[in-house]
Amino acid sequence: MRFMADLLTRCFDAHFATLPSLLDAARGACREANLTADAIHRVELVLEEAFSNSVRHGYGGETNLPVWLTTRILPDGIELVYQDSAPPFDPLHDARLPRIGTIGGVGRVLMNKLPRNARYTLVDGRNTLTFEFDRTA
Repeated sequence: MRFMADLLTRCFDAHFATLPSLLDAARGACREANLTADAIHRVELVLEEAFSNSVRHGYGGETNLPVWLTTRILPDGIELVYQDSAPPFDPLHDARLPRIGTIGGVGRVLMNKLPRNARYTLVDGRNTLTFEFDRTA
């Protein structure tokens, strides 16, 4: 098992074909942090939403531009830092449930409610989403 201070950062092209690799990297870190299957599923949903937003909305389509995933094992779970270099946008803002009949907005709710903590910052020109997940769902 790695120590809490150990960070592992990986870079992926913003192509939907690379999403499975990003999720595999996250699952590996989650297993190392001893997350339950339900907790890992929450991680997958949140990262899939973040990645999809980067590709579709941030970059405006698939591109060789990067997204980054940094993992850090915590004493009681895991921290994931997801970044892209798309124009600044906070997908966690206004995470109310969308009105019936509207399209979109559910991803904001997922990214806010599934982790125990979620925050957005702009770091060195990168949209930075930091998610903390408990070991159990």
